[in-house]
Amino acid sequence: MILALESSCDETAVALFEPTRGFAGEWTHSQIALHETYGGVVPDLASREHLQYFGPLLRRAFAVVPLKNIDCVAVTQGPGLAVCLAMGLAVAKALALACGVPVVGVNHLRAHAFSPFIALHAAAPEKFDEYFSDLLPHLGLLVSGGNTALFSIDKERRIRLLAETMDDAAGEILDKGAKLLGLGYPGGPQIEKFAREGSPTAFEFPRAVAQRATLDFSFSGLKTSLRYKLEKMPVEEVVRRRADFCASYQAAVIESLARKAKLAFEQADYRSIGLSGGVANNKVLQAGMESLAAWCGVPFSRAAPAQTGDNAGMVAFAVSADREAGGVNAGGFGLEIAPSLSLDLGWAHVSDFAAVSTDSYRRRNRGWRFDAVSVRRELCCQATGWRLVSGMSVPCGQNWSFTASLATEASNRLGLALVSKIITINQLRFISWLLR
Repeated sequence: MILALESSCDETAVALFEPTRGFAGEWTHSQIALHETYGGVVPDLASREHLQYFGPLLRRAFAVVPLKNIDCVAVTQGPGLAVCLAMGLAVAKALALACGVPVVGVNHLRAHAFSPFIALHAAAPEKFDEYFSDLLPHLGLLVSGGNTALFSIDKERRIRLLAETMDDAAGEILDKGAKLLGLGYPGGPQIEKFAREGSPTAFEFPRAVAQRATLDFSFSGLKTSLRYKLEKMPVEEVVRRRADFCASYQAAVIESLARKAKLAFEQADYRSIGLSGGVANNKVLQAGMESLAAWCGVPFSRAAPAQTGDNAGMVAFAVSADREAGGVNAGGFGLEIAPSLSLDLGWAHVSDFAAVSTDSYRRRNRGWRFDAVSVRRELCCQATGWRLVSGMSVPCGQNWSFTASLATEASNRLGLALVSKIITINQLRFISWLLR
């Protein structure tokens, strides 16, 4: 049984996953209400929430599967906010020490990459490897608040980064547009809400797709175009036509994503197309990518709503699904956070699949066009770029009272004296909670 923890940004999550049977449970605490006042995620507040809510979530998990039945602890190693990643890693190491089991680090982005196949595993766990192999090579589109990327998964389950954004991520550009329109936080869902009543062709926005010969994304100029349009209108007119602004703005974002995915498909021989990340919840993006897959004659897979945002389910699943050497970090108690971790493992950002003639795909795709209506975003943060080792101490939350006597008892009972150099104050706090 794999116990997984996720704390890369503003959602605290726990999941239990058995590779031969599937999920025993998933539990998530969202911090949207907490950060709404500030118009974005405040790292210090987010880390304190993680400290406060990991305990209650784990109690619920251990009511389903006892602590003694855990075989492995998996935790998001990066990318994400350093202080939040450090909290999750400290808890994971403490649990692993208490259980006497290994602790492994999971790449948050690679977990997203495999998340569209969770449903495939749930349908037939014993035949998952066989069915998954039939869908490879796979072309995936990962779209979230902090990341926008095209990637491939080959027959050996190696991930290659094909393209990424040259500036803002799709989720970020939607949030910024929502802010200009005065829609508040989080912006993406607000744009989606208003766009349902608007026309995606009411206003013309640039389809920023970088150079047409490349796969990289660029949304440069899109936000500026919206700002100029808003400045030329009276406030009353902006309010009256807000739905049209939302529908047209989001259409420009989503069409850019779909067009680049189509271009990537034409450059190699793929057997499936997938969609993951928080923005994957967008119904129109889903419809557009599904339409593209149908035109290309390949199956379409997308992450379920529960596995699109920051969640522990995909972290646990990645431990089983990610077979590439180095994909899952088995560093044990030497694990450190990696706030700027990349999707791939340092390979060139090109597919190593043999090039194939794309004439047949072009014939099938001729006339295919994306038709957009609405958008949703995921609360996911850019990495801060600075490192914070998991051994750093942070304030203890009210629900996690800590005493020196309990820490001493935990250390003695678990025989931690021999490895005291890798035991942090937070790990002892958490162990003391386990021993109560």
